[in-house]
Amino acid sequence: MLNGFAPEHSGILTFDSLLGHWEQSEAKYFLRKAFGLMLNTSSKSEEPEYAQMVLETLGIILFEMNLGLESVLCCILKNVADGGKLATDAIENEFGKPVSCLIDGIHKLEKLDTSKFLTNKENLIGLLITLNEDIRVLLIRLAMRLYDIRHVTDYPTEKQKLIIGETRMLYLPIAHRLGLYRIKNELEDRLMRYIYPKTYKQIEEKLRQTKSNRDQYTSHFVIPIAEKLTENGFDFEIKSRVKSIPSIYRKMIIQKVDFESVYDIFAIRIIINKTIENEAADCWKAYSLTTDIYAPDPGRLRDWISLPKPNGYESLHTTVIGPGGRWVEVQIRSRRMDDIDEEGYAAHWKYKNTGKEISKEDIFSIYRELLVKPLQVSLDKIISQGKQELNSDDVFIFTPKGDLKKLKKGCTVLDFAYAVSSELGSTCTGAIINGKIVSLKYVLINGDTVKIVSSKTQKPHKDWLEIAKSPLSIFMIREALKIDVNHEKEKPSPRMPESAKSFPESISRIKAGKENYVIIDSGINSLHYQFASCCEPELGHTIFAFVSVTQGIKIHRTSCSNARQLIARFPYRVLEARWK
Repeated sequence: MLNGFAPEHSGILTFDSLLGHWEQSEAKYFLRKAFGLMLNTSSKSEEPEYAQMVLETLGIILFEMNLGLESVLCCILKNVADGGKLATDAIENEFGKPVSCLIDGIHKLEKLDTSKFLTNKENLIGLLITLNEDIRVLLIRLAMRLYDIRHVTDYPTEKQKLIIGETRMLYLPIAHRLGLYRIKNELEDRLMRYIYPKTYKQIEEKLRQTKSNRDQYTSHFVIPIAEKLTENGFDFEIKSRVKSIPSIYRKMIIQKVDFESVYDIFAIRIIINKTIENEAADCWKAYSLTTDIYAPDPGRLRDWISLPKPNGYESLHTTVIGPGGRWVEVQIRSRRMDDIDEEGYAAHWKYKNTGKEISKEDIFSIYRELLVKPLQVSLDKIISQGKQELNSDDVFIFTPKGDLKKLKKGCTVLDFAYAVSSELGSTCTGAIINGKIVSLKYVLINGDTVKIVSSKTQKPHKDWLEIAKSPLSIFMIREALKIDVNHEKEKPSPRMPESAKSFPESISRIKAGKENYVIIDSGINSLHYQFASCCEPELGHTIFAFVSVTQGIKIHRTSCSNARQLIARFPYRVLEARWK
């Protein structure tokens, strides 16, 4: 058994027990159909461990995360879709749109390049959390990762390294942020067993050897405290908790001591069962009664009631001298505070109507309520509320090299270009996203990979101020326009007459067969074309327009060294162009 952590459902899940989890005949029908498809069409179904892997993952989804039928069907059918044996629209027709959307969401997460998680940790975590509106996608992926880490030694060496690295840098902090503390603790515990196996076993053995003495000491320690609290009319509970092996190891490293010198291997927790109106005062009174019995170390008092931790943790921590001159950590808290520590953000949600304000960071509380009390909460209600909560103000965008940039929702290609560098922003003519050319106005979507297209002849325009959304972009454009204005005072640039056709109008007339050339204005750098850097055409040169695949329309001199090859190989992309 993993040091203090055992799955809530300890039995081995079979297909029969999976069916027995639901009473509805419709649910049983879908499960049989999904499992049949998995066994008959999945490319992995012939592997002997494959079905058991799926069943064990389903056990995590059902009994450790308390998710429902749609999540179970997603897990069963995901690899069917992976192999291309069943299209997403077919899954939607057979099992419903929510299931197909969950599978699409899992595929989005699996396609992400996490090789740069060391340099992009926070942005990658933010992207993983917000990439899909349905939080179940992330929970299902976390269940799959929990299975992986439980069986990590069964994988090839390179796969083991990837699993360990991703779990340590990404999935461990995600589990913590979601308030899945038991899963977070298990991930942390298994990581240490893998990375530092010798140290882990040494600490584990020392805990086993000292258990009897530790239990005897804590029983003796709490007796006078319990008597004092009872005399003063407190309704309370006292628990003793051994700290996790990773936590003990961190203390050994930080304090630079061996196991025997770590004085707070265990802690005594006093929980006051009281209404929250007087909880702070009651906790301080319990502190006073405790320190009347055992002398405290004033330097070790931690007041996280007056000023809670950023994650919402509230408690009084003190260290006192117990029997035999031994230092003992005592934690004092209300039942509400303990619920928050044990259940995570679900407890925040549970107490939301008690007058205690919920932090803005607490966006996952409704999901934690689902995980803790699934039968009392409508899944549809949770998801609909969750979409509103989960729609954060940020989007995370990849560069072609795999780096991540965080921008505000609604930002455009132009904003992204300026976020990379001011030079790239000022010369940006568009971008390539998912193999398609898009304009400066394109609004970025979470997870986009953006390759900026630029031109040396491009420069900021006044209408860019309408396109830009970020303060940085707007500032840089205004600064550039101030320079242009100064130049215009010395040498006014020609302006297109109101009667002249715009570039898009010229293109549309060519497509309609009304004209066979486009008009180019030397005084205006159009958003729709750019001057080729290979020949840098200027007013007076004979020119033509070439429709490139990746960089839009380029204007070349007819004497350009590339002209003959372009005209010969791609005549259907060549347009006649004339100066205005």
